[in-house]
Amino acid sequence: MIEKPVQTADLGNTSFWDTVIKSWMDLSSTYWHAAYEQTLDRLTQLPPLGLNREVNLKLLRAFDAWARLYPTGLAYQQVLLEVQLRALEELLQTLTAMAQQGEPLKDWVQLQQLWGNIVDRVFEATFVAEPNLRVRGSFVNAINHSRICQQELMEVWLNWMNLPTRREIDEIHKTIYELRKEVRRLQQALARDEL
Repeated sequence: MIEKPVQTADLGNTSFWDTVIKSWMDLSSTYWHAAYEQTLDRLTQLPPLGLNREVNLKLLRAFDAWARLYPTGLAYQQVLLEVQLRALEELLQTLTAMAQQGEPLKDWVQLQQLWGNIVDRVFEATFVAEPNLRVRGSFVNAINHSRICQQELMEVWLNWMNLPTRREIDEIHKTIYELRKEVRRLQQALARDEL
């Protein structure tokens, strides 16, 4: 069963956030959970049968990993969008205050520096909040699990196609590295004996 993503901190009274972004995120999450949990999630719970049961199990695990990645990715995008909206709001407020004080921006570089400082501050404040740390942690864990499942499937496919797997290539690289060290050591020993 897929866990619902951790909710992020609220943006406050931003009408764009409430009317467009938050509504879209809630709708997407609702449809995803309803569609997946009522159909495909049940299929991934079936025990694998037949001659290809190991491959089928890897396929089901990979699909389930992708299905777990999707909602965590949406939650992470929500955190990033929160950073952008808050930073833009703060930039507009700062620019308005500067214009009212009679200190308009002189050039594009000054605007970029101001924007960069605001985004850095908002990014840091948003990403150290406890709910957002949980969102990032869930997203990173889901990506790593999905990547491991993809790698397992890729190894099965490479075996079927008589191509070297990642493990075999890693072993070859290790052997070549050790042989290079040995050759270097022998060359140094030969150089010492010639002197």
